[in-house]
Amino acid sequence: MLNSFWWGNSSEPRKGIKWATWEKLCVRKDKGGMGFQNLHLFNLAMLGKIGWKCFSNPNAQISKIFKAKYYPQGNFLNATLGHSPSYASRSVCSSQDIVGRGLRWRI
Repeated sequence: MLNSFWWGNSSEPRKGIKWATWEKLCVRKDKGGMGFQNLHLFNLAMLGKIGWKCFSNPNAQISKIFKAKYYPQGNFLNATLGHSPSYASRSVCSSQDIVGRGLRWRI
């Protein structure tokens, strides 16, 4: 619905007005954009929250479920996808890099 409003119906390529690029729509309002969220980055942030919870709180129910099913011998950061991963596990594992880059060691 959002797509057809801003860029017209894809079945009729010449119909509709090309209002703006997605990058322009995602710019903050105070910078002249519409303030829409970049949905890909927003999705990665939410998946990163789940990944962080799995890593930092191993006693949480979601952590126990993921550990038992997807990485029984390791932890979240060094887990690898199996031969037929579910959509949920692929999604959460896509945030491993983000969670790993956000870690800091303390002495």
